[in-house]
Amino acid sequence: MKPCKKIITRMCINNWGGIGHQVMEFNEYVNLFSGMSGSGKSTVMDAVQVLLYGSLSQNFLNKAADEKNRRTVMTYLRGAQKDGTSNRGNRDFCANLVMEIRDTQDESYRCIGVAFDVRSGDLDINKYAFFSHDGMLDDCLYRNEDGIPLMVKEIGDLVKRHQKDPRGRLRGEDINRTYPTNDAYQTALYDQIFGYIDGKRFITMEKSAVALKMSNGVGQFIKDYMFPKSSSEAIEKISRQLGDYTDIRDTVLDMEKRIDLLAAVRESDGRLTVAKAAVLQNEYILKRLRLTAIEEELTRLEAERSGKTLLRASLAQKRDLLKAEMDRIHGELVETESSLKASDYGKMKEQLAQLDETIVLLNRNCAAWDRFVASLSKWEENEAVYDLVSNAALQSMEDLRDRKADADTLGTLRTALRETMEEINEARDNLADERRDLNRELKEKRDRLADWKSGQKSYRNRPGLKEARRELEQALYRETGSKVRVSILADTFDVRDPEWKDAVEGRLGRVKYSLITPPAFSHTAAVLFREMKQFENVDLLHVANIVRDGQEARENALYEAVETDVDYVDACLRHFLGRVIKCRTVEELEQVRDGVTADCYSYSNYTLRHLLSKDYRDNACIGKTIPKSRIDQLEAEVRALEETGRELTGRITALEQARSYENLSQENDYYLDLAGAEKEQKKHELRREKLAREISELEQGAMRELRERLEETKKRYALKEDEYTRAGNEFAAAERELGTIEADLRNQKAQHAEAEYGFTPNRAEDERIAKRLQGRSLNGYRAEAARALESAKSDVENYTGERQAARMKFNLAYSACGLTGTEESNRPYEDLYERYSRQYVEEYKEEFERKCREVYRSLRDNVIATIHGDIKAAYRQVREVNRVLGATAFSDSVYKIGITPASNENSQFYEMLTAPELDSKVVNEDDVEGQISFGDDVFERKYEREISLLVEKFIPDRTGDERESAKKRAEMEKFADYRNYLTFNMYEVTMDESGQEKRIPVDEMAGNDSGGEGQNPKYVALFAGFALLFAHQNHRDSRIKIVLLDEAFSKMDKTRSSVCLNYARKLGLQVIICVPDERLMTLVKNVDCVYGFRRYKNQISMLMIDKGSYLDMLEGSDEQGNESEPEQGTARETEQRQQREPQRENDAVGMDTETE
Repeated sequence: MKPCKKIITRMCINNWGGIGHQVMEFNEYVNLFSGMSGSGKSTVMDAVQVLLYGSLSQNFLNKAADEKNRRTVMTYLRGAQKDGTSNRGNRDFCANLVMEIRDTQDESYRCIGVAFDVRSGDLDINKYAFFSHDGMLDDCLYRNEDGIPLMVKEIGDLVKRHQKDPRGRLRGEDINRTYPTNDAYQTALYDQIFGYIDGKRFITMEKSAVALKMSNGVGQFIKDYMFPKSSSEAIEKISRQLGDYTDIRDTVLDMEKRIDLLAAVRESDGRLTVAKAAVLQNEYILKRLRLTAIEEELTRLEAERSGKTLLRASLAQKRDLLKAEMDRIHGELVETESSLKASDYGKMKEQLAQLDETIVLLNRNCAAWDRFVASLSKWEENEAVYDLVSNAALQSMEDLRDRKADADTLGTLRTALRETMEEINEARDNLADERRDLNRELKEKRDRLADWKSGQKSYRNRPGLKEARRELEQALYRETGSKVRVSILADTFDVRDPEWKDAVEGRLGRVKYSLITPPAFSHTAAVLFREMKQFENVDLLHVANIVRDGQEARENALYEAVETDVDYVDACLRHFLGRVIKCRTVEELEQVRDGVTADCYSYSNYTLRHLLSKDYRDNACIGKTIPKSRIDQLEAEVRALEETGRELTGRITALEQARSYENLSQENDYYLDLAGAEKEQKKHELRREKLAREISELEQGAMRELRERLEETKKRYALKEDEYTRAGNEFAAAERELGTIEADLRNQKAQHAEAEYGFTPNRAEDERIAKRLQGRSLNGYRAEAARALESAKSDVENYTGERQAARMKFNLAYSACGLTGTEESNRPYEDLYERYSRQYVEEYKEEFERKCREVYRSLRDNVIATIHGDIKAAYRQVREVNRVLGATAFSDSVYKIGITPASNENSQFYEMLTAPELDSKVVNEDDVEGQISFGDDVFERKYEREISLLVEKFIPDRTGDERESAKKRAEMEKFADYRNYLTFNMYEVTMDESGQEKRIPVDEMAGNDSGGEGQNPKYVALFAGFALLFAHQNHRDSRIKIVLLDEAFSKMDKTRSSVCLNYARKLGLQVIICVPDERLMTLVKNVDCVYGFRRYKNQISMLMIDKGSYLDMLEGSDEQGNESEPEQGTARETEQRQQREPQRENDAVGMDTETE
């Protein structure tokens, strides 16, 4: 009876890659995708993988592509192409993939699929859902009436319509639903839909088969694909048991560590407490000594204040007596002065003082008038200004010098000077403009002279010329890789006839500033110069074209006046000067078409003109070198310009001085007062002399006695004033000293109050301090206490840091305790220390060690039992595979798979792990089937050494280092993997002449190469591995048996490929293979379904090829039509295909039209 299985029959694709809509059919056995690279085979293969794996990850998509062209599900949905375009870019759309699966056990159908809603701005897939339902592909092919793929919500409605029981209780859980997560979809897919297969192993093997690596040997290939790691929970059990052991060990070590760290905190806190006590004691001593010193100082200041108070009182009394005596003498002085003032003498003295003040003012006015007259003389002394002063102004100045001052004279002079100043400013501005032009010309000639003396031509009148030459040279060097000389035409030739030099300079004009290159580089220079748009005022001559045209010079041409030793420069000169004829008269000019005279009178194009003088004089530059005569001439011009400049500066300076001259800015009254001051001064002088004689006569007569009495009284007053001042100073000094003492008293009292604040006397300590003070100074005792305090504070600081470090060490290790290290009190650490000390005892540790030994025994039992069962299962699987391989001839070879004990360090455990004693199982209430009980049995005594060695391999790392722990974990996995105790190989079986079976290892025959001889056994092993994956064990449900291969059988010939595919049929596998077009003829006879793929204008088209007609065409008998090989498949498949023909016709209507 044919075994039951689940077959992928059809797949519907809507909006995937370059496919708009397509329904594909698959055969039960071998399906072939053929097409050129990039035709779309991998697009369909990736769609199949998305449904089989239930994943949207890109790690399995288009594995054959390089990193640059790797695909994602989003790029497939948008239909992204290599040229950067997308079939469905910048718009909203929906897409779905649906696969139809037939169960041959009951001929039922189920479908699985995934639907996407994509928005135009989506960068990632935001809305999608995997789903499944009973039955064949829905009649709508998951599109609406307009042919648009259904949205995710519409897919959900469609799935609900397939539900037989909304509660899903008819037969297990109803598969007619959409799945909320990928995991939920995968669970249903690999259990109910695919027939309870190992999902993880299925995904791993399918991904490996799609991107099959042929570089490893066959033995390693068999190990990887046929015998994956054990799915038992041995490693998990080991991990749990190791976790128990780690907890036990860490609990003991952690408790010891906690106690040690807290003990260090206690010790440092004890030392800190002693140091703090010493600080408090010494601080008390210093405070008591400070109070004592302050009290002694207060006693001294009180006594000093009493003495100073008495002294101040006596000084105040003395000062008061002197003040009374001074007041009496001052009365006498006032009385005598009053008598003097009441007489004529006093009035005359007052008049004399007033006359003196008036004479002083008049003297000042006379001096001011003299300065005013002198300042007016500057207008006449300055020669540059004198010529501009009017006669009216000069006459007015003369009148003022003669003191003939009146309002009219002043007004006339003021107006004349204003007009004169206007003329001066105008003359100064004209001279300044003239000097500015001269300076500009002087600077230009100085710069030119400097360039000529240094042997260079400045070309300052051509800005950018030198920069353009330099930049073009550099560009040519970068372009050609060699140095190309770029020259200015004026620098490449000389004028041999001085008479015609100006004519040459003038006629060449702008041309003489042109850049030239050797003819070979003219084109390159022209291309490069085109990009130098910043040099708009610079010309470049195309020398190559000038040389090509080769113009000849006419007789008596201006060309004869120049010479050069460079051929291409000579060609340029012939071109520009060869047609210009030298003429002497106007008549000669009229006889030629183009001519010039020596004095630069030019005729050209029927036009007569004078050449620009600046071209042949100021800007003359032709010649390889500058003649000395030209340099001397230029130097003379520079000197003449400098002398002229100095003269202009002198004249301007003289005119500018007039701005500071007197211009009668004051009012007329002011000047008139100054003019009359001399006359008034003489009158007042006469009056003063008369009044002085009268005062003198009075002083010699009756007033003499009063004056003598006044002088004697003033002397007595002065003496008393001195005594009073001294007494006042002494009183003030006494006041200051008393104030200082009062301030010191207040300060000492404040210090005493401050020192007493918060101070609690200690009688016993005070008595001890008093005893120590006997016979020694207070300052000495204070210094000693201060040193002791500093030492104690230093200890406090050190011990505080020590305690903080100890606390932080504990807190970093055990942050969960909630301590910060900044606690004021050490009580929390003391409490933890006491609690941990109560919990920790030696018996506690011994109990843990006993439990650890029990963990080791349990671990030993589980590991050995698991490996023993896996090895037996491997031998059993090999026998089943060899049974099928023995009945299959692969071309001229028969293969068998062999397992032998490993020849590495694991071989020492092989005998123990395969011992027959391990087959005895103990099944009790508390035991698991397959678990072995060692006890004191014979097995343990027989293999005691091997058991101990193997157990050592699983003892966890005790160092606590993560790297070492990871290394140990890898070693544990290595020794828990049963495959490491076996060696896998494939043999080619032959019979010798005596009928004995001869086995030759495939690896010895083909090595590790990936050629056809090496690929054949690897595909045999691959198909066998899938057969083992899909083999029926505990579940009776039929299973999926799909295998995906990309670029398969690439180096195998037709015969070997055919046998491999027949072998896959025997194993009942459904295979989907992708191959390029050139492999189609090799495989077409041995496949059951062929799809041809093509891509045109970013659209993928596919065609199911009629294999019979195709073979007839290859054999040349397509006209007969009855000799084609019938397509393989059961009668049931043929009937179902006929039933689906109308549906296929409907599908064809919705297919993309862009087919080849």
